[in-house]
Amino acid sequence: MKKNIFFFVVFFSLLSCKKMKRHQREIIVEEVEKEEIVADERQEQQNEELQESRSIAVLIAENVEFTDFHFLLQKADLATNLLENHGPYTVFIPTNSSLESFEVDDFDEKETAKFSKFFILNRGVSYEDLKRKIENNEGEFFIENILGSKLQFIIKDNVIFLKSSNGYLLKVDKYAECSNGYLYKIEANN
Repeated sequence: MKKNIFFFVVFFSLLSCKKMKRHQREIIVEEVEKEEIVADERQEQQNEELQESRSIAVLIAENVEFTDFHFLLQKADLATNLLENHGPYTVFIPTNSSLESFEVDDFDEKETAKFSKFFILNRGVSYEDLKRKIENNEGEFFIENILGSKLQFIIKDNVIFLKSSNGYLLKVDKYAECSNGYLYKIEANN
């Protein structure tokens, strides 16, 4: 009888140990998953903070899609003087392929500055604010750039476009919130 009780105690102990180990493993797995989620959220927040801590000029300089416009900003001496630390600004930056239709290589410094400033607002305008203003004005909104010219924005199929004076549409894509404003990528509507 003592043997049976002994085997029962040993068996019960082993069974209990297995359950405890399984339970401990489940707790450890849950804790690791929670730590991974927290680490991912922390990394995402750090990435957003890094993006927001960089100026419009830095983000333009770092992106290969904007090398032609970056060159224009440098030629017009706007990259450091205008977009480095001051603000807030909003820049609607044409991609390299969108600039191909303009003969910007032939521009002198004054023409380059005027052309570049056409795409810059002297205030920060978030994407959500721009979209709301367009929607509240029957799908069309005008906003003044730093030259004093009016930029026309429309919504078509729930997409925001910058409309040129000759009716040419440039699609506006939300790109980045920077330390000194907002940067939007614009490209030809194909």
